Amino acid sequence: MKKNLSSLQDKTILQVLPNMDVGGIEQGTLQIVEALHNVGARALVVCHGGRLIEDVVKRGGEVITLPVHSKNPLVMLKNIHSLKRLITKERVDLVHARSRAPAWSSYWASKSLHIPFLTTFHGTYNFHNPFKKFYNKIMTKGDRVIAISNFIGQHIEKNYGLNHEKIDIIWRGIDLEVFDPKKIKQDYRKKWGIPADHFLILMVGRLTRWKGQKVLLEALSHLTSKKIACVFLGSHQGREAYKLELENYTKHKRLEHLVRFVENDAMPAAYSSADLIVHASTDPEAFGRVVAEAQAMEKPVIASCLGGPKEIIKDGETGWLIEPNDPKALATVIELALNLKASQRQSMGKKGRQRVRENFSKESMCAKTLAVYAKVLGTKA
Repeated sequence: MKKNLSSLQDKTILQVLPNMDVGGIEQGTLQIVEALHNVGARALVVCHGGRLIEDVVKRGGEVITLPVHSKNPLVMLKNIHSLKRLITKERVDLVHARSRAPAWSSYWASKSLHIPFLTTFHGTYNFHNPFKKFYNKIMTKGDRVIAISNFIGQHIEKNYGLNHEKIDIIWRGIDLEVFDPKKIKQDYRKKWGIPADHFLILMVGRLTRWKGQKVLLEALSHLTSKKIACVFLGSHQGREAYKLELENYTKHKRLEHLVRFVENDAMPAAYSSADLIVHASTDPEAFGRVVAEAQAMEKPVIASCLGGPKEIIKDGETGWLIEPNDPKALATVIELALNLKASQRQSMGKKGRQRVRENFSKESMCAKTLAVYAKVLGTKA
């Protein structure tokens, strides 16, 4: 990665995000901290707090806590002045904002000091009125704007009128050292109460309606095979009513014998324990990290033909793309996967891992992001 990035040596790069908790934005931040450290740059992170702060330090970064998670206009205004002092004191060369509230403060702080400013557009940021759209538009104000998929890049162009020449498409990065099937020894089937001879379907994601848990439950009710099981891995995150709805629906469809709801487990081992991963979102995913992680673990994936997953899966080669919110279509493809020989599913899985290696690796994401940093710093020199 050091090749062609020598211009970043001794530079100070500041990433700003609301919190350092578990999530795609946070994982990307950590990966860039490590990549900057590896090329001899100084990596600063400003956030409100979070469980991953120690991980920033372990990877060679420094953390400064400010209330940048707040959407209160007075707090955001105060954050501008705090960030200006920080940027000046620490001699920051470039500011990279990863979320809207901190982007507002970071933008005005960096621009007042004539410091390069970048953003990463991590989602579609729904807007229902002109004010919300105006609030979202701060993410288009970077000297360069990173979009985490072609889908997001097109969304920015269509809804915010940003010229595509200002947008860098950089897919999120999967750590192939962590998501490596050869390194996984655990099998969670016994822990989850799944018979060894059952075909195991896994759905990963927080319990929220648009993730499509109910679509999969409906699809399961259409299957004829008796030796199948399904695990829904993810927290309800306070949506207790929805979890109860899913549990009641499971009973209504008489699926209790084959369905398990699991709050948390180590992801690589969870993927490794399954035969098939289903990602049935009813709304577009900005990227679809679960799809890429599952492919890295050499598992075939069925995903809705929406958003980022359309770019990750090669339909019929590494998995299957289906129409969203169509339980019967999902059931048909599950049956197709179920009837394949184990060697055929393994072949799909190996093609999936190779696709991740070529397009969605941590190394690729970091190299491309640092190249954007170098480019912006070069044009601002």
